[in-house]
Amino acid sequence: MQPPPGYPQGQPQQPAQPQAYPPGYAQPGQPPYGMQQYPYYPPRKKGMPGWAWAVIILGFLFIGVPMILGILAVIAAPAITTNTRDARRAEGEQLLGSARDFLRVSYAKTASDQDAFSMFSQKAATGEFDGLYYNVDRMPRLSSSPGYDAELTCSPTEKAHDPSRGYMVFRWNDGAAQVSWK
Repeated sequence: MQPPPGYPQGQPQQPAQPQAYPPGYAQPGQPPYGMQQYPYYPPRKKGMPGWAWAVIILGFLFIGVPMILGILAVIAAPAITTNTRDARRAEGEQLLGSARDFLRVSYAKTASDQDAFSMFSQKAATGEFDGLYYNVDRMPRLSSSPGYDAELTCSPTEKAHDPSRGYMVFRWNDGAAQVSWK
């Protein structure tokens, strides 16, 4: 193969001669002996040091968390106190519902309201319808409310911290009831 036009034709290429460098200068790729060698230092780390992170985390744990919990406690205190009354009243309503069911079963067996009331009074005397915050009163009675057949009441105990009494009126045949607090 021949070289393209403009290049020397048929002359062999000669290897390049090494250049002589003046003293104090190094050849490419060789260490510069005329210059002082400095020790190698690794590059500086980026970001905060570990002790700074520790101070931030400990500061948050010992100052921030108690402060946040204190604020949440102040905010939640009114909600907790109002919910306890409702939760305690729920116990009274559950006891009234159990007493109503017992009375309806007794009425279904005897077909007499007086016999059902008598059976209930005996069962209630054993503490069957007593709770921690409310106790169902021992003497049920016929209802004076139109559309309802019987009436039950529950009274608060000392732990209820609420002087309200629960009233339930209900029907014998379907158990439909209405609860109120006074």
